[in-house]
Amino acid sequence: MERTESKLQFGLKDGSYNNITLEASVVVPDLDYLDVNGVSRVEVLGFELDHDLELDCSGASRISETVHVTELEIDVSGASQLLIEGSASRLELDASGASSAGLKDFPVATADVHLSGASSATLRVQKTLEVTASGASRLSFHGTPGPGRVSTSGASTITSLD
Repeated sequence: MERTESKLQFGLKDGSYNNITLEASVVVPDLDYLDVNGVSRVEVLGFELDHDLELDCSGASRISETVHVTELEIDVSGASQLLIEGSASRLELDASGASSAGLKDFPVATADVHLSGASSATLRVQKTLEVTASGASRLSFHGTPGPGRVSTSGASTITSLD
C-alpha cells in the first residue's frame, strides 16, 4: 500500500506472481474518485455524498457499490463489470470493450450514456436519457424518460424494459 496526500494505492510490486490474492479493508470518511484496474474486485458501501463521484474501472475489474450522490461519472472499459445501487440526480456513463454496467437499482433523473464495442448497460432513468451507442453495444432501461439525443450505429440496440 502506498499513500500520498489523499490517495491510497494498493497493488503488488513488479514481478512474477502465481495464485496471489491481495485483500484490504479500508474505512474512509469521504470518497470522490475511485480507480480500479487490472484483475481487481472492490466493494464500496454506505456513502451518502453531497458532491459528485467519479469511478474508473478497467481491465477485468469489478466494482459493486451502494452510494447516494449528486452526480456519478463512470468510465468502464475492457471486460470490467459494475453493479451499483443507490441514487443520483445525474449519471454520465462511458462504457467500452466488453464491459457491463448494472444500474437498474440506481435511479437517476438524467443520464448521458456513451456505449461502444460489445459493452452493455441497464439503467433506471426518470426524466431525460441521451445515448450514443455504437458497435454491438446494448442499452436497456427502466422508466419513461422524455426525449433526448439518441444516436446508434452498427448493431447497437436500445431497449425499454417498461
